[in-house]
Amino acid sequence: MICKHLTPHIHKINIHPGYAISIDLFFKHDFKFWIISTYLPSNDPITRLHTQNLIIQWIQQATSSNLLPIVLGDFNATTESTLSSSNKFKLLQFLTFNNMYNLAAHTSSSSPTWRSSRYSSEIDFIWSYHTILTYLTSFETDDTNANSLSDHK
Repeated sequence: MICKHLTPHIHKINIHPGYAISIDLFFKHDFKFWIISTYLPSNDPITRLHTQNLIIQWIQQATSSNLLPIVLGDFNATTESTLSSSNKFKLLQFLTFNNMYNLAAHTSSSSPTWRSSRYSSEIDFIWSYHTILTYLTSFETDDTNANSLSDHK
């Protein structure tokens, strides 16, 4: 999951088997990141809520430890419904209301990241704080169908 040349910078790894992993990366000049990758299941509301709560805890821990969180993955939800009271959108609401940015939307690069034969939607995201945006020079989605046969970008 991490390029070989970045492995010396790994400080800590947390795992929520099957649903989330976080990796702390420490670089010189005090650049410290807490990268969180997730899969939020669409068909198991209890596991989905538990995973969202854990990720929110990780983000809060990162922030209190002066680490910059980057949250990415398959959220199985769109940002169009973040005002909903459904627990399905808890993490997206937390990210939005805590001044984190959807990188695709911030760069005007939003496009469907999942497709079926009849539908498509943007359910995969990368979120970060404004501090990281100053280093963002470009953003594009990658068509993974060729190398992993995934229906996600």
